[in-house]
Amino acid sequence: MIDDTLPRKMSESYANFALFILGLSILLPSSNTLGGQRLWLIVLFVIMFMGLFVAVSNRYVGFMPLTLAKPIRTIIALLYTYFVIILLSLLLNSSHVSFRDFGEFLRLIIYAEILLIGYFFGGSLSNSEIAKWMLVFLCIQLTLGVLQYTNVFGARDVLSLIWSDRKALLGKRSTGSFGNPNLLGAILLFLYCAISFLSSKKSHRVLGLTLTTIGVFFTGSRTTLLTFIVIVGLVFLVKKQLKLSSFVKAGLVFGLMVMLVSGVLARYGDKMPYMSEITIVFKHGVQNIQNIRTFQSRIRDWNYKMSVFGSEPDYVRFFGAGPRKEGPFEYLDSQYLFVFIRYGLLGVLLYLYMWGYIMFVIVKNKSVQLGLSNLLLSYFVALLIFGIAAETLSSWRLMPPFYWTLGVLIGRCSCSSSDKQLDVR
Repeated sequence: MIDDTLPRKMSESYANFALFILGLSILLPSSNTLGGQRLWLIVLFVIMFMGLFVAVSNRYVGFMPLTLAKPIRTIIALLYTYFVIILLSLLLNSSHVSFRDFGEFLRLIIYAEILLIGYFFGGSLSNSEIAKWMLVFLCIQLTLGVLQYTNVFGARDVLSLIWSDRKALLGKRSTGSFGNPNLLGAILLFLYCAISFLSSKKSHRVLGLTLTTIGVFFTGSRTTLLTFIVIVGLVFLVKKQLKLSSFVKAGLVFGLMVMLVSGVLARYGDKMPYMSEITIVFKHGVQNIQNIRTFQSRIRDWNYKMSVFGSEPDYVRFFGAGPRKEGPFEYLDSQYLFVFIRYGLLGVLLYLYMWGYIMFVIVKNKSVQLGLSNLLLSYFVALLIFGIAAETLSSWRLMPPFYWTLGVLIGRCSCSSSDKQLDVR
């Protein structure tokens, strides 16, 4: 009999390393006291690089040989192409280049690294193991959010030494480990989808929904609240296999969620002043959305930035204005404007192709890895909705969990296709 104790132990070590990387990407420190988020992103990059280097040195990862499946090679090639487009935009807009602009290259490298971490190291993790840790991360985020909101025993001041909370708006919103209520809201939905689709225990799924609902209200984010209602209905619909009766039940769930939200905001709206403005839509219809304070200001800001971009030379509109971490294009607050203004028509076309290919890979492997596929598709829908008012698909913090999960999906399917199917519960 062949003794496979050592390979199994190495496989477990690699799986634990993959979970560590996922946890670090979610709980990454961001306070200025500890050097700021950018420093810790560099730390994350170095740790992942070292892990991949060790794997290459050992010539294999657990039971998986160090070979790259075609989807991995294609996605990395597309990220590299985007790397080239950023470089071109910097060269063509050299008068606007700042040192911070080169951080865009690091972002793409981190995406590629964590994709490989999930691909090589995460495949031996079962769905139940992943779901268990997603529930742990959800509990941690909710705990941080509650402590930031209530400031019990001065907890917020202590936590601010590790995680920035400058956007918490005087204690009326929670930011968790992300420094931004919208980012916290998006990751809560990712964790909720993971628990819903990967956990085999109904008690865990119910607990995940309950904790996520509480966390959403603590964010005080209107975008998170509206997206949460949509995603809960979508998760319910997908799990019921898109039958006609499922649409009726999903409609009932949607109605109940709206009633719950309306009731909570009516009762506790004074404690959530920012989020409670959404009741304008509930009471008077979508046509009154312009009465929300930030709606008009954001529209004016987008129009101004589009007018500035429209005055640029034709080559800038084709190749993009570049990262421009300084000036009118520093904050765009929309994923769609982000891609179009910073990387031009060429960048938009590449983005459409890249995400079309990623969706193709996910859907193609849905019959093999249903849970992971549904998780990725649901989170992608959430990011598209958030992308209306935030930079999501280009986010430093929101995309690493997506690419990690995508890597696990492709890794499992690659093992399956080569008759090396791992035992995934």
